Amino acid sequence: MFIVWRVPERRSTLDIDFLARFNNQITNIEKMIKDVCRTEVVPDGLVFDPETVKGQRIKEDADYEGVRMKFLGFLDRSRIYMQIDIGFGDITYPKSKLIEYPVILDFPKPHLKGYPAESVVSEKFEA
Repeated sequence: MFIVWRVPERRSTLDIDFLARFNNQITNIEKMIKDVCRTEVVPDGLVFDPETVKGQRIKEDADYEGVRMKFLGFLDRSRIYMQIDIGFGDITYPKSKLIEYPVILDFPKPHLKGYPAESVVSEKFEA
């Protein structure tokens, strides 16, 4: 999100965070991520290996459990270790909104639902 808001990067992010409104069964989420990895897209050199997708429960003793998904991506021969943390039950205020994400290559800009700036900043302070 900080890239969308053009905030200078202070540290590299290690994961992608999602808030889900569906079943938190690890096997179901693994299947979803594998399906996304298999999606045909315009070739950009980046490939994700669906066979490396593994999920695990996070925040076992917290009020809200989450799921962490790890898998490998490749850019030519370079390995990219991917991590997606999925939260369940979190309340966001204000509500999520449609955000246009920046692109590097000459492809259409994706539009995805995302947290408003106020939610991201308050979540970082709470953590």
